[in-house]
Amino acid sequence: MTSLIRRVAALSLLLAPLFALAEERILVLRTQEDPRYPASAEVCAAAPFQPVNVHLGASVWTIKTSHRDGELKDDDVRFAGTATGCGLLTTAATFVPQPFLIRFNLHDGSYTAVGTCTITSNLIPVPRLLLVTCAMTIVSAPAGVLGGSATSASVFNPAGLTGFDTGSIWTLRIHDAR
Repeated sequence: MTSLIRRVAALSLLLAPLFALAEERILVLRTQEDPRYPASAEVCAAAPFQPVNVHLGASVWTIKTSHRDGELKDDDVRFAGTATGCGLLTTAATFVPQPFLIRFNLHDGSYTAVGTCTITSNLIPVPRLLLVTCAMTIVSAPAGVLGGSATSASVFNPAGLTGFDTGSIWTLRIHDAR
């Protein structure tokens, strides 16, 4: 046991300078389901859960908020890339975590995150429209990125209800040593 503790301590000392040099970058992006960018079958086939029964292809956009109160003013300021979302939806009941994977293809490379999404409402603002939150870990990223997290506030419209799009506001917290 003492030997293991010594090895962990030595490894921590060796890696400490690397972590100290990592800079946190925060990206706030909007994804919108977009038929021009279909979900990548290859990405979904590699998901660590199967079967995948949700395949979402999306465009990714930068956003603009009010400097005064943070209210969203423009949700498609500039095209930032594409995304593929892959999920296993087992129920439309609320508060049941569902496995999900997303890959963002951005100007500086691809970021893949895996975790869960939870339906927080299937009634508001209308029945059958799903409000969803996701909490995920970045598991693959460009060289020099140590990892990070991706979270979302999302709307999922599997019923095709008029007036509602499927899309999300994502926050990526990226620990970057580049």
